Amino acid sequence: SMDIVSITGSIFDRWGNQVFVNTEFPPNEENYGWDGSFKNSVMNPAVFAYWARVRFKDGTEGSFKGDVTLVR
Repeated sequence: SMDIVSITGSIFDRWGNQVFVNTEFPPNEENYGWDGSFKNSVMNPAVFAYWARVRFKDGTEGSFKGDVTLVR
């Protein structure tokens, strides 16, 4: 299997504002992910777009994009 080494990603609201970015963080580490807030304010439930570049253990990279729904 291709193990993930690190992720660089961004999350955007429906108007294209970047509400989260983090670079070169390890996978499955809750502290590095988005907590659903922007500028110290809790965001309302909505659909957000994401973009991520994933680096695998074998040195290859992949780009992924899609959407995620924030629920409360």
